Amino acid sequence: MDWLTAALPFLKVLGSFFLMLIGIRFKIGLALSILAGALAMGVLFGLSPLIFAKTGLLALTQEKFLFLLAIIAFILILSDDLEQSGQSKRLMKALSGYLHRPRLRLIFFLP
Repeated sequence: MDWLTAALPFLKVLGSFFLMLIGIRFKIGLALSILAGALAMGVLFGLSPLIFAKTGLLALTQEKFLFLLAIIAFILILSDDLEQSGQSKRLMKALSGYLHRPRLRLIFFLP
């Protein structure tokens, strides 16, 4: 039973991540899916709503969070630029020569 106690935090995080993936799959939206996963993780780890809100507000001022936010923004901008210029289609065609299974290509690009 010690292994179950040790694995429980990992299973909680995995469950929250799975909830995010379900939200993305059902097109709830990336932001709402991440928020739902964060709320689920807060509930699973026993955070009170006040502690959860304080932690969320504190995270907004942390340097690491701001860097992560900037990185995600730049990835989204680059992705949009590649889509607008047609480069993502060219890249997908070039990748098709190396990866013959469509599921493997989905790792790199979403249709």
